[in-house]
Amino acid sequence: MKNHLPVLEAKEDFGEWGPRSRILARRSTSDSSGAGSRILRVTVYQKLLPMTEIRTADDLMSVMRDIALCHRWLYRVTGILHGDINMNNIMIRRDGAKVVGVLIDYDLAIDINKPSSTSLERIGVRRFMAIDLMKGSLIPHHARHDMEAMHWVLVWFTFRYEDGEEIRATRRPLEKWVTSPLLDDVKNSFLHGIEGRPTPPFSSLFIPWILPWNQLFGRGHDELGIYTAQCKYYAQIKTKEVPNEIDFPTDAVFFHDTSMWTAFWNVLNPDKYVDFDDVCSSARLGFLPYQGHSNL
Repeated sequence: MKNHLPVLEAKEDFGEWGPRSRILARRSTSDSSGAGSRILRVTVYQKLLPMTEIRTADDLMSVMRDIALCHRWLYRVTGILHGDINMNNIMIRRDGAKVVGVLIDYDLAIDINKPSSTSLERIGVRRFMAIDLMKGSLIPHHARHDMEAMHWVLVWFTFRYEDGEEIRATRRPLEKWVTSPLLDDVKNSFLHGIEGRPTPPFSSLFIPWILPWNQLFGRGHDELGIYTAQCKYYAQIKTKEVPNEIDFPTDAVFFHDTSMWTAFWNVLNPDKYVDFDDVCSSARLGFLPYQGHSNL
């Protein structure tokens, strides 16, 4: 798995530095803001290549498999949730003729064994952010949010890039992702009706990969909406609490870490499913995010 992690060459931490750092330092002392603490750290890593160097569907599939497995390994074995999946944090290195995916930038990473390490401050590239994280700052970051972010990376890259460059067509697909102030609604609409198609180099990925992931997360958000509405009903109208007998969709994979990973990975690589629950049987399992567990 080390082949999919960045190689650190050198680092240096600095204390208070400039007026902005003093502002951030004051902000980090507030318990109500939900913002994490800040530190200025300069790091030097082994040189990698950007994701835009990927030219073929086969290489993209290989890289995304690497990223998914690296993310899962970090989560299940080390208890680290990346928390900021976007195109800039997916890099590649070339190993002869092979292209290897590398997951970088752990500034927003979360230690799932320390709930206090989860920041409620929303930092990241919104076009790649999970929809429910865009709607409010009170939702803890879960593993499924990073899986959804991988889907948005896939969609953006395959719909907007060709030969390493962003396409320059007059009417480019996903343009509302750039211009709309209601991006969460735009992305939710995409989950229920895809507009546009991948560029020619990646068109072969639409049916076996993009469409199933889109359906997976579309159904998931539908399930989440129903469950949230039930919670609000019981909490605000009936009992002021969510009762134990709430009609939770127990077969809804969106809420279960293991089931969600199985569905997610089987789309990405149906012939080579890796059962991390057997390999990492002692690692923590995630359950329902709204019943006190923040490690999903």
